[in-house]
Amino acid sequence: MKTIFTGSVKFFDLTSYYINFRNCAKRNFAPSGRNFNSAPTNGDNLIPIKSYSNADFDKQDILKDNKGKSGIYRWVNKVNGRSYVGSAINLSKRFYEHYNSIRSNRILKQAIKKYGLNNFSIQVLEYCDKSSLIKREQFYINQIKFKYNINPVAGSRLGTKHLDISKNIIRLKNIGKILSLIIRKRMSKAKLGEKNNMFGKSHSKETIEKISAALSGDKHPQYGLKGEKCHNFNRTMKEETKLKLSATLGTTVFVYHSLDQKLFQIFPSAVAAAKYFNSSDPTIRRYAQSGKIFKDQYILSFEELTSNSILHIISDQAKFKKVHSDCTKKKISAVRLGSTLSEEAKFKMSQDRGSTIYLYSLKHQLLDTFISSRKAGEHFQCSHLTILKYAKSGKIFKNEFILSLSKISSSNLSSS
Repeated sequence: MKTIFTGSVKFFDLTSYYINFRNCAKRNFAPSGRNFNSAPTNGDNLIPIKSYSNADFDKQDILKDNKGKSGIYRWVNKVNGRSYVGSAINLSKRFYEHYNSIRSNRILKQAIKKYGLNNFSIQVLEYCDKSSLIKREQFYINQIKFKYNINPVAGSRLGTKHLDISKNIIRLKNIGKILSLIIRKRMSKAKLGEKNNMFGKSHSKETIEKISAALSGDKHPQYGLKGEKCHNFNRTMKEETKLKLSATLGTTVFVYHSLDQKLFQIFPSAVAAAKYFNSSDPTIRRYAQSGKIFKDQYILSFEELTSNSILHIISDQAKFKKVHSDCTKKKISAVRLGSTLSEEAKFKMSQDRGSTIYLYSLKHQLLDTFISSRKAGEHFQCSHLTILKYAKSGKIFKNEFILSLSKISSSNLSSS
């Protein structure tokens, strides 16, 4: 006879080995020297804590004895020997669900309907803490070869596949089904942050190329669909939906007052800010990125600013801010009112801007004065840049004229 070792004690006969096995089963672990996972049986070697031979006749005792207790249970078909292993935080409640076909295993439910409750026995394999239920359930699932369990892994559908008929039934059942807002929020919350299977991960370039290739051209489900066949045909997006998309996909824009450095408003996107200020979203983005003061009173930013940051932006703007001359201000005002400037005003404005061109003859006589290099260019039919070049260098222009940016004396002309 083969010698069996369990710890430091040797057992040489079947009776001693059976006693050792029974004692170990009471302590909820397999006897050393034997791996149950390697050779699943029909579960006849399992010794339950409680056993009810008739699921129909012993129903009241089953519900009463296991009320408020968590553990592992087993339904056994006395006709063909098949069984179902399950776990529950409240065994009495779970048995009640099986009896009333509520959230019950589909195959077990069909077997009970076929053979009747009186042909089933119920066993409580062990009582255990709810934290170890899944682990212990998996242990017992591995011991049984012929079972009603659909899922080979406890607590999940890992390793199971739907039949094509089942897939089609599920598909037809879900066509046109709209999930409530509460359900959608729950689904979204269940996949947020670390709960998402892509959290902290990113697709490789190879994977992205494969996804793109799989959905490009005629492989795309919307390829070639036009008019009424297109899913967006004759559909307009509601303003509420646009705002939701803008809030989800847009970049938050913070608006501050430049006068008191206080937060004026927060917009969910540049589009929303542009709509409020009657502007365009590229303009909003440009001002938010550059830090320039918007409409002479607002500071836009894509992130929250401190009072020191706002003051720093205002001081930078003051350094480079251009101040219009009185003449320029008059011109701006005149343009806005739809009027035109007089020649005198244009002349004064040109003088303020320092671009007056003085035209002299070779005999040192002032021939003409142009309010700008462009006017001089138009007169001589050349570029204003050419006029400026000759005015700055003092060279003779067209072999008969001398150009200058300021009035010069005859002595300077003769020396040049």
